[in-house]
Amino acid sequence: MADGTSSSSYDQLTLVKWFFFLALVMMCNIGIVTALYTLSWETPFHRVLSKEKAAFGITLNETLHQSMRYNGDRIYDTLFVRSGAEGLAYKALSEPDEKDIAGAAVKDMKIFSRTLDNIFDYLLLLSHRAGYFAVSLAYVFCLILAVGIHGAIIRHRKRYGFGDTPLLMNVWARTTLAYAIPITIIIWSLPFAINPYVLTLSLSACVLGITVFAFSLPKIA
Repeated sequence: MADGTSSSSYDQLTLVKWFFFLALVMMCNIGIVTALYTLSWETPFHRVLSKEKAAFGITLNETLHQSMRYNGDRIYDTLFVRSGAEGLAYKALSEPDEKDIAGAAVKDMKIFSRTLDNIFDYLLLLSHRAGYFAVSLAYVFCLILAVGIHGAIIRHRKRYGFGDTPLLMNVWARTTLAYAIPITIIIWSLPFAINPYVLTLSLSACVLGITVFAFSLPKIA
């Protein structure tokens, strides 16, 4: 018998929903890389990588830029080089099955090698952005931690006072956070050269959403 609510056990699987959201974003972006850079524009994605690298070099000082590049290269090396994923993909393309003549002829087409090059260059771009995120997080982590602790203290103090956070404000704050995090992820994963200021602005907006959410939590019952 229905309990009057539309929620189910699946609605509580937050990690699963985030996994499928990230998988969908990656599938769309890899599709864009394949469809635009490989098939339509016929231009190597490495140019995007070089353009964004130059923008970071102009925007950041030498120390931060080198730290970002080092972190990004380590992430890429761990995920795709040491794991064997990159080597396995290129090996499968360069060493086709001799018995499969049609498959060997198809794999000899340059479009497949260009597709692999573009996809792995895109993954390297994401790794460098992750390196920049790690560098940025070192600066904003203390702020996020302080905001979280202060928000928890305010929420605890509300137990001993009259009134509570207005319901509309709480709903607005939750909605802001619900949009801020996914939009930030989408911006940071776009397969185009993005100015570091845009990345920083989107990250700042996400942190602002977390801040508003932390200070609008209702008091503990």
